[in-house]
Amino acid sequence: MRRAIRRTTMVLATLATATVMSFAATPAGAAPTGTGSAEPVQNNIAAAASAGCNTATKVNRTNGTLNLPTYNGNATCVMGQGSQGAAVKVLQATLYRCYGAGISIDGVFGPNTATALKRAQEKMRIPADGVYGPQTRDALVWLFLSPSGACRTL
Repeated sequence: MRRAIRRTTMVLATLATATVMSFAATPAGAAPTGTGSAEPVQNNIAAAASAGCNTATKVNRTNGTLNLPTYNGNATCVMGQGSQGAAVKVLQATLYRCYGAGISIDGVFGPNTATALKRAQEKMRIPADGVYGPQTRDALVWLFLSPSGACRTL
């Protein structure tokens, strides 16, 4: 895992001047506000590389509502083998429902989740490193809560 995180940190550090999308978000269980439209903002990518996704946040988009892995409400975060919690469950549910991965939705990012994520990354034609980050977030087809069970891009 350290090697994957180091590799991800190096890639993200080289992209430190890039503009990434930050999504207006509402913590899961809270009343949604606004439309959740994306606004481009400059983010400190190097800091985001060390920010592990620690929760799932409900996001309202024009094409529906979904949960995204976040770090304290910020959708720019990283997960890899060893990560655990609600953010991992959201990713696993998407891999299971939208990509047909035969994995458990247990909130533990283990080797099966990493393999399923690599397959999804290959399908989306992005680097298949088995690490979740901003590029993977933007490329994946996500499981939406409403309309119920729909798999859509952000």
